[in-house]
Amino acid sequence: MWIKKLTRNANEGIDMPPGVHDGKVYVSTVPGNSKTFYAGSGQAVLWALNASTGATKWKWDEVPANLWSDKHTHVNSGGGQWYPPTFDGHGNLYVGVSNPAPFPGSPGLPWGLRPARPRSLHRLDRQAR
Repeated sequence: MWIKKLTRNANEGIDMPPGVHDGKVYVSTVPGNSKTFYAGSGQAVLWALNASTGATKWKWDEVPANLWSDKHTHVNSGGGQWYPPTFDGHGNLYVGVSNPAPFPGSPGLPWGLRPARPRSLHRLDRQAR
């Protein structure tokens, strides 16, 4: 048994069950927790961990750290998963990502129009990980 801290700051949490596939545990952070949600600087990251040791195999930022822009770090946040990833027979990983934040936006950045909203479904092929 092992324990691993995956959140980077007090504005992140985990609200999904882990997924297990091919010797790895998959879990995603979300931009919130029981005290705050979408507070800024909360960025979802998908982590692939060695199932035996908890060592990080790789990680993937679900939304860019500068989602709105480098000068809007106080509102940049988003992404997250509600369900574990899915795999196909070719080793591709499929992950649903949601909720760029602030949602529905903020003055000057309404409804996630700048930049365009991130895609909801992502495929990470074996070579990309």
